[in-house]
Amino acid sequence: MGLEKSKIKAGTLRAHLETIEAQRQTSLKEITQLDGAARAYKGAAKSIGQLNVMIQNQLEAGELVMPEDPVALAKQLKLWVTRAQQMALNLADKMTADGLVAQGRMQGIEQTIGVVRKSIEIEEGKAVALESAADNPELASSARTRPVGARPGPSIAAGRKAEDAASRALVGERKGARARSRTRKRVKREGGTNGTDS
Repeated sequence: MGLEKSKIKAGTLRAHLETIEAQRQTSLKEITQLDGAARAYKGAAKSIGQLNVMIQNQLEAGELVMPEDPVALAKQLKLWVTRAQQMALNLADKMTADGLVAQGRMQGIEQTIGVVRKSIEIEEGKAVALESAADNPELASSARTRPVGARPGPSIAAGRKAEDAASRALVGERKGARARSRTRKRVKREGGTNGTDS
């Protein structure tokens, strides 16, 4: 019964390991995408900032000629460009925060993979030991759950580290969601008051 149980456990752990490794690949893709998005938003913010400088230079040089108080119109345009730049920077910051959360999740997944692999080794070792004991009647009376010279399984501390990493990743996701919510509310407030400034 113990041999079958060890083989079943090892098979189940292998199935879990495949699932976890698939999650790891998904997390790697997410990290790459978020990093690329953050770089794109920062590039957009830089471009908008250059446009803002150009408007300021034209305003100071008096090159901005428009009917009906061009200075007021240029100031309004500059205000909108500055706001557009800030929104792009906020999006970049969000992508950076999401990237950090994804990296934390990735660390938790990698620690879990290590623990599962170690558990598979232990269960396979138990199966080998039980098969050896079944083949050799002298060893059957003194069968061990671990082969001689094998190290014990993962410690309780290693399991706790994996749980802590997963917990930190979850807390990071929650903090990121709260920050995004605050940013959206601030943008709505500014957008609501900005719509009346004309």
